[in-house]
Amino acid sequence: MKNLVITREEPIEEHIKLLANEKGVNIFHLPLIKTKSLEINVEIPSNYDFLIITSKKTLKYFKNLEILDKNKPVLTTGDKTKKFLKSLGFTNIIIPKKQSAEGIKEYIYNNNLQSKKFLFLRAKKGKKIDLPNITVIPVYETITNFPDNKKEFLKLINKDTYILFSSPSTFKGFKENFENYKDLLAKIKVIPIGDTTKTELEKDYIKIFAVPTKPSIEEVIKLL
Repeated sequence: MKNLVITREEPIEEHIKLLANEKGVNIFHLPLIKTKSLEINVEIPSNYDFLIITSKKTLKYFKNLEILDKNKPVLTTGDKTKKFLKSLGFTNIIIPKKQSAEGIKEYIYNNNLQSKKFLFLRAKKGKKIDLPNITVIPVYETITNFPDNKKEFLKLINKDTYILFSSPSTFKGFKENFENYKDLLAKIKVIPIGDTTKTELEKDYIKIFAVPTKPSIEEVIKLL
């Protein structure tokens, strides 16, 4: 049986477990990050033209959703974040073809929107989007988690094991948890959730097995 190691913070949903079981894939949850909210000490501008939100966590930790205009366009990445935005009442949600921060930037320039005003709510450390009129407000912080099941993970190190890094932070967490991280990753198959994470892995010369067409665990399971 193939093993898929999930490194994100959130628990694995039941429908993902069922899908994996149907495909003969064992899911192993190794949470390498954890998040906490940040206190926002600046005024949230209301005169923005576009809102940028690339993670459901932003919406989870942002305590003033009522001040956001839900009719203004929102640029986001990922179908799950789009679905969550819809559930909160946002009506105009745009997902670029390339579902990443870089893809959002390309969408803006390809549609000559760079002169517009943007409000970007995001993690304290995250991919930058360089635009002339952008206000960036950190909403939460990601730190490394040191899970209790590391020894169990090490027992899975073989050619039938795949590890999914869902963000650059999860890769950073892996390095901080395992001193011999390069040796471990050379023995299993590495999957970044998207291009941003792929770039971080390649900086360390980590061999990439594949990148899913969409940034979701469901798409990753289809690759196996």
